[in-house]
Amino acid sequence: MKNENKAGISNKSQLTFLWLIHLVLLCTAFPVSAKDIPTLFYISNNDNTSQVHYGIRLNSDCSPVEETPIYYYWRRTDGSTRQLNRQEQKGYGISSQLVSGNNVSLAFNAFQRYGLQKSLAITTSRTSNGGCQARAFTSIGGATTQLSHARVQVRSQKLFGETVQIQVQNLILVGSNQRSETMVCRSNCKHGLFLP
Repeated sequence: MKNENKAGISNKSQLTFLWLIHLVLLCTAFPVSAKDIPTLFYISNNDNTSQVHYGIRLNSDCSPVEETPIYYYWRRTDGSTRQLNRQEQKGYGISSQLVSGNNVSLAFNAFQRYGLQKSLAITTSRTSNGGCQARAFTSIGGATTQLSHARVQVRSQKLFGETVQIQVQNLILVGSNQRSETMVCRSNCKHGLFLP
């Protein structure tokens, strides 16, 4: 006899239904086009093993999709993903995207919040084998460099094992050529239970 709940639905049917809902949510939250690039660069911090990845949605001609083609999401060490909550978007979100042809200029919430001045530009193009590519560029150590990733150095204060406050110390930009630059947090560096 099948294991059924009060409504008469089997556990297997419930699991299948939940899996389908999860799949639909993933398809609406993240890109489904074969041309999209899920990781241009990522940001991690010393307090968390997860990373925020930044990707780009592309048209069939490898140009950015509409006015806001750049998207971002958490990727955990087990490979699972999720969207950022409202508080996390204050640090990792994008404040503006400006699309011009195959180029996108970005401004980050964190850069403005922490008093950091740095521009980031994404360029897209078609490769010789017909695929799409996109690269992120910024100034690292005074030279325009393809951005690989960034690390946020934070100090945490815990109470009964739970983080109640973090202080952003600096942001380290790392290029694909391993060139790096450390940017010190200038303002609004503390966040937590009783802080914005």
